[in-house]
Amino acid sequence: MRKRNRLIVNTNDWEKQMLSMQRQGRFQKRFRTYVRRLVDWHTNAVTQLPRWRHPLVGYLVGLLLVALGLVVGVVETQLLLPFSFPGVPLLFVVVLVALLWGVGPAIFAMLLSLLVLDYWYIPPFGTLGAYGWSGMLQLLTFAGSGIIIALLTNQREIARVRALVAEREAVLRANQLEAMFESMSDGVVVYNKQGQVLHTNAAARHIFGLGALPPQDEAYLRQELLLQAAQRDEQGQLLPEKRRPLARMLTGEFLMGTRASDVLVQTPDARQVVLNMSGAPIRSEAGAIERAVLIYRDVTERRRLEQRTSEALRALLAMAEVLIQFPERLRWDEATTSPSDEERVGQRMVELTRSVVESVHVVMLAVEPEEELVRPIASVGFTPQEEQQWHERLMAAPLLADHLESGLLSHLKDDEVLILEGMTLPFHTAVLPYYVRMVLVAPICVEKRLIGLVCVDDGSREHTYTRHEITLTHTITGLVA
Repeated sequence: MRKRNRLIVNTNDWEKQMLSMQRQGRFQKRFRTYVRRLVDWHTNAVTQLPRWRHPLVGYLVGLLLVALGLVVGVVETQLLLPFSFPGVPLLFVVVLVALLWGVGPAIFAMLLSLLVLDYWYIPPFGTLGAYGWSGMLQLLTFAGSGIIIALLTNQREIARVRALVAEREAVLRANQLEAMFESMSDGVVVYNKQGQVLHTNAAARHIFGLGALPPQDEAYLRQELLLQAAQRDEQGQLLPEKRRPLARMLTGEFLMGTRASDVLVQTPDARQVVLNMSGAPIRSEAGAIERAVLIYRDVTERRRLEQRTSEALRALLAMAEVLIQFPERLRWDEATTSPSDEERVGQRMVELTRSVVESVHVVMLAVEPEEELVRPIASVGFTPQEEQQWHERLMAAPLLADHLESGLLSHLKDDEVLILEGMTLPFHTAVLPYYVRMVLVAPICVEKRLIGLVCVDDGSREHTYTRHEITLTHTITGLVA
């Protein structure tokens, strides 16, 4: 029974010790947190000050100023001036130190001032701590004044440091937003309620070609161009008031997703660009709409590609319709195919090819597989005189080998599309009055036999044929085959 009671007592003591240790741990944790915050604040406050306002400098200056105040008070006393207030210079020292170096140096200066007052000015003179109630009241009054000054100054310094930190954070945040604003690849324009342009980023200035505006009228023309862009449609036509993107946003509408719209803009540097517009209103603290931001994305190439894809699809459907109506293949050994029908189909095919592939000239040639003789079927882009010269040239040199090297010919027989310089392909380029830069040559093959060619060029213009155009031309020759 005694062992059991002793065990219970030991268990209770152990629980009390654990509770006590937990309380101590929580207290130590709170104390460390408080000290850390105090050190962080002090360090942050010090880093915002110039070197001469460091607290350590304040302690030294406080000591020197108290000594100076003592000298001034002694001089006043020795000269027996009618208005002699020995504590005033010392209180002025506390105020000055508190304003410039903070609460710590101020309290240090106040304690030194108390020692000076007790030793020199409160009877009995020349001793410390031997004063009566009157002297104690004087010292307490001075100490209370010094503490109040130090605390008020401390609160002022905390508010000043917080305001300085908040200002620097606001400047940093503004710089970050400015950097993000300027580095965006899309054009950003901010309008006010009256439609005036307030801000533009570098991308907007590049997209709209604002650098080409004349300097004398730059502000006016810039405002007109950016305002018109927010009021027109994808055809460049002025929209009704209620349908204008800027007016819609100023009524609280967000232009995102399917609500975004395109606009056609004629830039000052003579470009036509299609821009996709999205944006949102900007509200004040009271919730009123004060501004609107529009984001312009250059989709000129995308819309051009979409248009070309749509045109290519329509052209391919038209080609399929032509070939369905004319099912015979373009073969020399088929007596049922008349030259007029062959030329009619070929002419329709080269016209459709020109509509979907950027080009100036398109020619279609038939190749006799056995003897590799070549003859013209159809062409587009030539003048009557150039076309006659082309026919005469092919009649004078009908062999395929007269126009192509054997290496290039083997690639064509393998159903490969070639891109050649104009001078290396004299099928039709020799009759043109200018230098043809590049020619796209697509073979027409049936059962691994070359039976025709389609040649496409963009004249003297510098044009690089894309993978999309090469694939499209090859698809057309495949349909013809």
